[in-house]
Amino acid sequence: MKQSLLLWLSLLYSIGGYSQSVQSQVVGSAGDFFQTNEAQMAFTLGEVVTETFNSGELILTQGFHQTNLMVTSLEDLAAEFQLRVFPNPTVDFLSIDALQSPESFNLELLDTSGRPLFLQRNMSQGATHQINLSNYPPGIYLLRLRTEDRKNIQTFKIVKLN
Repeated sequence: MKQSLLLWLSLLYSIGGYSQSVQSQVVGSAGDFFQTNEAQMAFTLGEVVTETFNSGELILTQGFHQTNLMVTSLEDLAAEFQLRVFPNPTVDFLSIDALQSPESFNLELLDTSGRPLFLQRNMSQGATHQINLSNYPPGIYLLRLRTEDRKNIQTFKIVKLN
């Protein structure tokens, strides 16, 4: 009786005491992994078809090397700012009403390639600001609002007509 009880206890201990760990592994024809104190980079060369199978904590990807991405926090500066940008589309002048802003901000007008065309600094709450677009050709522009320390607040797509 003691031997069978000892056998069952040792069997349960061996099953419960043994566990596996799952690590991310990539099987590819070519690739590499680099790591420094500030960053890490991993890449593989392989198939153009990708498919991901997900089962709980296990992820199997076919083709491209896909890492696990996790965003821990995100600062939403646009929630503290209440702005109106009008008229859009516009022909000549674009108006910006800063209804509520906790601090001064900058306005940047960019073309679609990201090239800055216009910059107005130290915008403040409570006033209507205007940008003259009559000298710019018709097209799509980006109006980016940034804090004084260059944090993005919000970006608007502006359509300029003839």
